[in-house]
Amino acid sequence: MIFNVGDSKKIIERAQKLRIEGKIDRAIKTLERSLSGKKNDFPIYLELGKYLFENNKLVESVSNLKRAYHLLPERWEEITEAAESSHFSGGTPVETGTLLIEMYTEKGMFENTRKIIDAHSKEQLKEIESRFETIYDNVISKKASDTYTKRDISHIYVLSMLKQKSNLQDGLLYYEDIFRTFPNESEKILKDIQYLCRTNYGNPHPIFFLGKLLFFNKQYNEGIKYFEKVSELDASFIKKTIAIAETIVQKEKIPVLYLYLAKYELKQGNTKNALSYAHEMENLKDIPHNEISKIYSEIKRKESTNVDVQLSLVRLYTRDGNYDSALSELTNIFESNPEKYDVVTRIAEEIIEKDPLNSNLLYFLSDLYIERGETEKAIVSLEKLFTASKELSGEIIGKLNKALERDLDNTRGLYLLAQAYSYRKRFDDALFIFNHLMETDEGFELAEKGIRKIVEQNPDLVKPKISLGLISFKKGNHKESLDIINSVIETDPSKIARLIPQLDSIARKSEDLAPYVLKVYNEIPAEAIDPFILHFAKAEVLTLSGDYNTAMQQYNSCYDINPDYVDKIIEGLHRIIEQKEDIPEIHFSLGTIYLKADNVTKGLEHIRRAIELDSSLSDKTIKILYKLSKKFPDDPSVEVELLRALMYKGAFEQVIKECEDAVEKYPKSKTGPIYILHGQASLEKGLLKQASLSIVHALDIDETLSHEALKLLKKTLEIDKKNVVVKYALAKASIAAKDYSNAAFYFYDITKYDSKKITKAIEELKKISKYDPVNPDIHFTLGSLYLTEKRLKDAMEEFRATSELSEKYTDKLIGKLHYIEKHTPVPEVHLNLGKLYAKKKMFSKATHHFMKAYHKDSNLAEQSVSFLNKLKELDPRNISILYALAELSEENQDIKNAIEMYERIISQVPEELTKVRNKAKHLAEQHKDKVEPLLFFAKILALEGEAAESIRILKEISNDYPDEIPFVMERLQEMSDRDEREATFALFEYSLSHNQYDNITALLQKIESDFSYHNRMVNQLKLHILQYPEHPELVLYFSHFLFLKDEWQTLKEIISRGLPSLEGTSATRLRLYKHLLLLEEGTDTSSLRNALKKQMGKKEFYSSIKKLRKQKKAFQLQRVQFARKKAPDVPSLLFEEAELHNELGNPDEAIKLLGIRFKSKTDRNFAKILTAKSFFEKNNPVRSIEILRGISLPSDKELKNNMLLLLSSSYEKIGDYKTALIVLKNCEPDANIEKRISYLNEMSVNADIKGGHPIISR
Repeated sequence: MIFNVGDSKKIIERAQKLRIEGKIDRAIKTLERSLSGKKNDFPIYLELGKYLFENNKLVESVSNLKRAYHLLPERWEEITEAAESSHFSGGTPVETGTLLIEMYTEKGMFENTRKIIDAHSKEQLKEIESRFETIYDNVISKKASDTYTKRDISHIYVLSMLKQKSNLQDGLLYYEDIFRTFPNESEKILKDIQYLCRTNYGNPHPIFFLGKLLFFNKQYNEGIKYFEKVSELDASFIKKTIAIAETIVQKEKIPVLYLYLAKYELKQGNTKNALSYAHEMENLKDIPHNEISKIYSEIKRKESTNVDVQLSLVRLYTRDGNYDSALSELTNIFESNPEKYDVVTRIAEEIIEKDPLNSNLLYFLSDLYIERGETEKAIVSLEKLFTASKELSGEIIGKLNKALERDLDNTRGLYLLAQAYSYRKRFDDALFIFNHLMETDEGFELAEKGIRKIVEQNPDLVKPKISLGLISFKKGNHKESLDIINSVIETDPSKIARLIPQLDSIARKSEDLAPYVLKVYNEIPAEAIDPFILHFAKAEVLTLSGDYNTAMQQYNSCYDINPDYVDKIIEGLHRIIEQKEDIPEIHFSLGTIYLKADNVTKGLEHIRRAIELDSSLSDKTIKILYKLSKKFPDDPSVEVELLRALMYKGAFEQVIKECEDAVEKYPKSKTGPIYILHGQASLEKGLLKQASLSIVHALDIDETLSHEALKLLKKTLEIDKKNVVVKYALAKASIAAKDYSNAAFYFYDITKYDSKKITKAIEELKKISKYDPVNPDIHFTLGSLYLTEKRLKDAMEEFRATSELSEKYTDKLIGKLHYIEKHTPVPEVHLNLGKLYAKKKMFSKATHHFMKAYHKDSNLAEQSVSFLNKLKELDPRNISILYALAELSEENQDIKNAIEMYERIISQVPEELTKVRNKAKHLAEQHKDKVEPLLFFAKILALEGEAAESIRILKEISNDYPDEIPFVMERLQEMSDRDEREATFALFEYSLSHNQYDNITALLQKIESDFSYHNRMVNQLKLHILQYPEHPELVLYFSHFLFLKDEWQTLKEIISRGLPSLEGTSATRLRLYKHLLLLEEGTDTSSLRNALKKQMGKKEFYSSIKKLRKQKKAFQLQRVQFARKKAPDVPSLLFEEAELHNELGNPDEAIKLLGIRFKSKTDRNFAKILTAKSFFEKNNPVRSIEILRGISLPSDKELKNNMLLLLSSSYEKIGDYKTALIVLKNCEPDANIEKRISYLNEMSVNADIKGGHPIISR
């Protein structure tokens, strides 16, 4: 340094002197030597800048002016003055122009910036713009906007103004990001855009942009003004302004924007959108309702039938309390749009809550509810309407009658209707309804309330009093009730008759009130009413009270008073019997009345029942019946009832005598009941045989007497259980009763006591089996008797029929048949036993007997097989059945079915595979002349895991039986589907040898993952393709496969052989492999490359190359993984796999692999380097640096350089170019290293100029 710091003035003077002398270079050196880097250097930098500018060293000139600025930024005006002076005097060079633009922009002096910009030529501006655009693209654009520095913002301003020069619209876009991210910059930007609006008055873009930014700044009213202005200039901007407003209101409810949007949509005729905005405005504050109403009204003017608008107006009217207008709109809506019932109703209900006594609205609501059948709601509205305006009761009656048509039992509605009738003085109608309500639990109190009100207001009316008396009666106020009724009797006795039906109804519905009703009846003067009516009413209420005997007396009095009403009296007595059937006096009374009415049958029936209940009535009955028999001498029914009465009296001998006389008196066909009574009397006298014979005789005459006959005979059998005659009679009686099962049992029972009767019993059973051929009891009994008689064939036939008809005998039948099997072996017995065991689902035993039947009698073979097949369907998983069927099939030379059975066995019970293997082997050995057993044996071997032996057999089959090749292929395909690779390879070999290419690629893809097959695949494919190169798919597959395996020599042969045979896209794809082959050989590929680019297109060519190389990496990864499975402890394989994962973009997989503990230090360090590389791939250079810093440099030159290059790249990625450069200085000399050092030097200088800082330091 020549001068001290304080001598800057002298230094400048000396430099100026040298300049005047024309020694400009010395002047510059003088100034440069004096620089100390301190603030006192400021004037020297200024002077130096001028001299360098004059010396046409523009870059150095600007650099010195920048350094002056960095020393004393507050003296920026001196710098700009000096720079501007040089700039304009020197022809506005780019360098000084750039400096001035940056400085003026940084100070917010945008007009000055524009002055400098305007002074440049288009070419200069293009160069300046390119510089700033490069900085923006490479640095600023890669940052998040909220991390921009002041310098970044200034750069963006400059770029924006430069862009504005050529395209105002594009240039303005750069402002937006700054405006929205940095609120402090908003005023500066708004001011500049306002300037642009003034200077570009006719250009809509700055006006639109200013409105947009004002919106972003929440200055909505001002923004709207600019939007309206730009819309006037250019209507195409309208949609943009609306889009911005819509975006804002989606995030924030801004009232003024909703109003703006709604008005705009109306102008555009978009009433739907306008309506939507208006709806939103209803929920916002600060918007007067009249503004919203104007929008709705305007929409309604354009669309008079728009229901949504009408509903919206209703809501606004309701809010403002203008209910009449709201009702008017609702009426119009419902009249034109009935489907809007729910909405209209809901709104009307909301209004009525606010104005509950609005008659017009209640009237309207009730109409709505009635129209839709909502009865309850209609009634509630009409109640309110009745309360609000009783003068409308006439209309209310009409509406209620209409509403109640759908719900006639609506208590609330009926009560309101009765009230309305009462108000209109229509008391008969009101009482009719109240009387109805009185019969219901819900309406009783309402009825009382209504009737009392009528009586209080109209004490002279009789009908309401009667109703009130009934109500009191029901409530238990009997004294009050009687007082009211007596007052009615005193006033008008003729009215009391009307009271009886109502009292009767009360008693029927509430039987506990019956005694009180009887008291009322007892108060009625006899002369005031018809005596029959009074007695009958008393009889009815006595029945309800349970006083049946007194009721009976009243009914008898009724008959005495007026026999013409005999039907009613009989009905009354029947009602007593329904309540209590066992009162003999009632039956006797009813019987005598029937007889008096000449209904002999009914009369006798009830008299008989009276005696059954009380034998003491027999004397009265006998007297009546003797008289009756004289009146009807030819009617045997009277005689029969007389005999019964004598039986009840115990006159058994008289009965026997009269029976014997009677059978002579009446026709035989009518004497059946008489013989029954004769038998009954004989039984009572102990004459069992006579009794039995009489009963059998009765049955011969009339089988309908079987029930009575059986009852008597069973009683007889209890006396003598071994009496064969009685048992025979019981069997005959059971036949008559069509109880054939019991008949069969009785016949069988007879044979137990008398074996001589077996033949007779069989004959009888055969007869009844014709009447009931499907009765299993008959067949079983008959079969048992045949077995006793040793008629085995007949016995088994009956047992067969039994088993078919019922399962209840299954166990007994099995026992009987096993007895036959044991004592007299018959083949058919096994067939029947098999069927029975099948019914019991004991399928294994059934199979055993079917097989015995098959082996014992060839005639039963077909049936046995048929039944076994049925068993197979019933129990498909029962392997014993399947084994049996397989055995039978093999014996019958049905090999196909035998194999099918064995296949079923192993499919259902895999554990049987070994047993079936032995069967299959035996089958194959026994039937060497047939191919099916061999195919099946091969299949079983494959299932047992003996794939090689299975395939050997299949290959022999294909050689010996060419016709069976499809089946062999099917077996191989099944094995291939189970992932048997050898089978898949066999399929491939066959397909290749027979030129069957359809599925060959799929087969190759299945086995290519198993690298142990690769050499065999290559050998087969090479031989085939060299001979038959015509199949494009196979050629391309093999070429791709060879490319993946790096087998370049074989690939070269295939390409040279295949290219002449291929054409079109196939040939192009093969040439692509040729291009890669030539690259591998180091041969020039330019002509082939250009040809391929032309054919495929440049983009497709390069993407195809990239894709192939990635596939190669993936293949290498598979190869390494395959190798690692065989040698999992070899570190080099693991490292290779990790590197491949990184290259394929799977760094997470690499990190996971490298996370294990390595034994040697070398391996551990290498694993760390690979891990660092993985993190670098994951875009985490900081983690890479941390890992690499902890590793000592390896001695291997290549590994050392790779490690340092990775570390350098990591520093570069975080922007620390200096450290990245320093790291590389430790590398071993290398041309690539030198290039990288040069590149990093340049990047480091640029970073210093831009003021960049690294993320982390050294």
